[in-house]
Amino acid sequence: MTSSNNYRELYEQLNAQIRSEPERVDCLKAFRQAKKRGGYEQTWECRQRWRLRRLGACGKCEICCKTFQEGEPQHVHHRTYKNYGDEEWDDLVICCESCHIKEARIAPANTRWAGLDSDKTPTDVVPL
Repeated sequence: MTSSNNYRELYEQLNAQIRSEPERVDCLKAFRQAKKRGGYEQTWECRQRWRLRRLGACGKCEICCKTFQEGEPQHVHHRTYKNYGDEEWDDLVICCESCHIKEARIAPANTRWAGLDSDKTPTDVVPL
C-alpha cells in the first residue's frame, strides 16, 4: 500500500506539471476570478487533485478518523478558497458527510455554496 506521503509527493508533482503550462494556469485562474465552482470541478486538474487527496487519506475521514465503508461518499472539504483552482495539499481535507457538515456549517443533502469569497466559510458538499 502506498503511504500518504507518497500521494502528497504525487500531488506536488501534479501541481508542478499543471503550473508549467501557462495556458492551463490562466484557464484555472479564470474560474477563481469568475467565482464559479462548477466548471473547475469538472476539469481534469481538479479531478486528479481530488483523486490523489482521497488516496492520501487512506480510506479514512481526516477529521474523525472513521474508516469509510464501501460506497460511502468521501467529501472534499476546502479549508480555504484562497488558492481555488490551484489548491495545495493542505487546502483540502477528505472527510465523511457528518464531519463535513460540522466543519463547513452546512445543511445536509448536497447543499452547495454559491460564493468563493475567501473571507466566507466554504460550505460545499462534493461527494464523488
